[in-house]
Amino acid sequence: MLDGGNMDTYEQMNKKTRRNIEDSFINLLQKKSFRKMTIQDISKAANVNRSTFYHHYLDKYDLCEKIIKELMLDLEALLSSINHEELKSQIHEEISNIYCCTIFHFIEERKEIFGVLMKVDLPFSFVGHLKALLIKQYNETHMKLFEGTNIPKSYLANFAASALLGLIDEWMKQDFSDDSEKLTKYFLDILYMLRTL
Repeated sequence: MLDGGNMDTYEQMNKKTRRNIEDSFINLLQKKSFRKMTIQDISKAANVNRSTFYHHYLDKYDLCEKIIKELMLDLEALLSSINHEELKSQIHEEISNIYCCTIFHFIEERKEIFGVLMKVDLPFSFVGHLKALLIKQYNETHMKLFEGTNIPKSYLANFAASALLGLIDEWMKQDFSDDSEKLTKYFLDILYMLRTL
């Protein structure tokens, strides 16, 4: 039986192995389609045997789903950590600035994985997962600002999420050439321009 110290070491080794497999999978997606990719391909790229792969994942679908889920949970936790009490005294533009900058900075720090997952053909819609999270966050944080409008909340949330995704997609196509702060400014400037049309 493993004691606490050995258990921590064992878990760290497992985490390192999972990270290695996930990184190898993302790198492999840049060269080979998901459909044609085999467990042997992933194991070889990660320099692990197949039994090690199956110790951590059921199959390549499970691996892909876990990577996407972990990214979404990390982004959701980051957005949830924003102090909502402090935001109550902020105007709409400042709230949008805080949220957009947080989202863009998160993506910027993980641009390789986002760049791959957003453009490759996967059995799980990465963009769909991201859009669902953005809509959920928008509903939780921004809807109070639009209580006086007669526009259905679902339209507002979908518009905001789609606008963010459109900008992220173009940012990716531009090889993330602008930093997250500049992209936030572009987004807010676009919203302001739309408001004045």
